[in-house]
Amino acid sequence: MARILASKVVPVCVLGATLLFAACDHDQASPATPSGGSQPGPTVVTARTIEGAIEGLAAPGSLVVSGTSIQLAPDAVIRSGSMGLTFADLRLGARSRVTADFDGTTYRAALIEVLDVVGTPTFLHGAVSGLTVDRNGLQFRIGNQLVRGNADTPVFMGSRPATASSLREGGMVDVNGLQRTEYAFATSVTVNGADPAPTPSPGPTPMPNPSPNPNPTPSPSPSPSPLPSPLPSPVPIPGPSDVTVSGTVLSVSGSCPAISFTTSGSSVVTNNNTDWSGGACASLAPGAHVDATGAQNGNTVVARQVTFR
Repeated sequence: MARILASKVVPVCVLGATLLFAACDHDQASPATPSGGSQPGPTVVTARTIEGAIEGLAAPGSLVVSGTSIQLAPDAVIRSGSMGLTFADLRLGARSRVTADFDGTTYRAALIEVLDVVGTPTFLHGAVSGLTVDRNGLQFRIGNQLVRGNADTPVFMGSRPATASSLREGGMVDVNGLQRTEYAFATSVTVNGADPAPTPSPGPTPMPNPSPNPNPTPSPSPSPSPLPSPLPSPVPIPGPSDVTVSGTVLSVSGSCPAISFTTSGSSVVTNNNTDWSGGACASLAPGAHVDATGAQNGNTVVARQVTFR
């Protein structure tokens, strides 16, 4: 009886082992089921504006504005007003407005607008060459120096306000400006020469003498010739209204007689026609108290007289 049970147990064990092996082999051959985890979505880029002082500059094309690190895009534009600038024109502390794209990690600037004055005060004197003038401004050279101005750059003919169309090739000018990396930005241009004299009014046309009559008819009582009516006096052409700015001189640039200084929020420029009272041009320095009288163009006064107080 024991022998019969043993003979039945062996086939059962063999069959179990066979089924177990087949199950293991099936598990190994089954491909892994991919997990159902979420895939990363597309990067979202948003436009941002950062405004504040420039706190750091690192070439090439990296700066810090108001605590934010910014990289310049390859086609980034840098400008002051309508005038283009280069990265080298940027200065620490200058107030700027940056328009940038932010991808969640990096700010990339497409536009940098410098809100403060850009450049070192400079004065130029010489002949104009390579002149171009259009609705956007003016451009010319004095020697090797490129000079550019925008539509707001004041131009004077002597002490009278004029326009950029008054400039001529070869004409002598004085330029007060700001020296930048690639050009000098003109804050005012004065065409040298005296103020144009007013055009005189034409005098009366002489009347021709009548030819004598060979057979004059006697007149019993010749009437006297009427007296000619007096010609009206020519009306003088009014000059530009003078203004006077008074205050303490804050800054001075240029060299006499053509200098530029600021006082009471106005820019004052002088030239060969400026009269000085109570002091000389060379003695003008920051801290001096002056009255400046002259023609105004925008925020600039071309001084006819400067009086020290």
